[in-house]
Amino acid sequence: MPNYYFKIEETTYQVIIESNKANEVRVCVQKGDLPFDGKLADSLGCILSGTKETSLELHFRIDVNEALISQVALALENSSCKLTKMNLSANRLGAKSAAAVSAALQNPNCKLTKINLRYNDIGDEGAAAVSAALQNPNCKLTEIDLGYNSIGDKGATAVSAALQNPNYKLTEINLRHNDIGGEGAAAVSAALKNPNCKLTEIDLSVNAIGDKGATAVSRALKSTDCKVAEINLQYNPTGARAKLALIRSVLLSDDCGVFRLLLNYEGTAMPEPLRHTMQSFLESGLARSSEERRDVVGFFSKSNLEAGFSRDVARFVA
Repeated sequence: MPNYYFKIEETTYQVIIESNKANEVRVCVQKGDLPFDGKLADSLGCILSGTKETSLELHFRIDVNEALISQVALALENSSCKLTKMNLSANRLGAKSAAAVSAALQNPNCKLTKINLRYNDIGDEGAAAVSAALQNPNCKLTEIDLGYNSIGDKGATAVSAALQNPNYKLTEINLRHNDIGGEGAAAVSAALKNPNCKLTEIDLSVNAIGDKGATAVSRALKSTDCKVAEINLQYNPTGARAKLALIRSVLLSDDCGVFRLLLNYEGTAMPEPLRHTMQSFLESGLARSSEERRDVVGFFSKSNLEAGFSRDVARFVA
């Protein structure tokens, strides 16, 4: 495919289409001089909206400015744009650019169902803008990646409001490696119990949810309205009691639909085959076969749980 050029005021940008696979294209934008035989397009928006592909990875090799992002937004708002998936990760967008993209998501012409915004430092302000988009009935997103974005409790609370809105359509959300603490995790947990919440997969790993957040999550997972099937809570500072509460929620609650729960595992002297079963459960996710479930539930029986935490259990979930 040919390279294109467009101008914003006096600056010329080169658009490099590096690869074009089945319905997928990777586009890089950088500054460049227009050669004599170069093809000059009206704007970046015209180039993007004119592609036949439905999946696009857009990478800026320059500092992103509002003018560039506004052209991306215009492309998404163009009725001829066929894009349903967009990867904008690692572009240093910031909160203002995230707001511009979020505005485009609310346009009825936008067809995106999946967007990757990780590594963009959008912060709480950007998360609030995304939340507003998710609550708009025109937004068609079912998957979003907000990992590595310096989102704290305030941003997580804003996102949680969207998860409880009847208009939103998300089934998967990635909040990995942010600054979400117990308050933010509690807000997310409240959303998971809301009947309007459609999430089946959520990643809260590498945050700081603590015991408060983990306990709130464990209670949410037992709710009959919670639809979560996969949840990642690895690399969060939580104590033995909070981790055991999560395990108990998943294994002992008939209302819990989780079949994959990821927590940290540390070796212990727990005898086989229980140790192997629990190691597999924590490191690879829960495979709720009747045999494995019976073995684990047998160990975490009601009497054992109510009698206190044995040394082996405390060591296991520490």
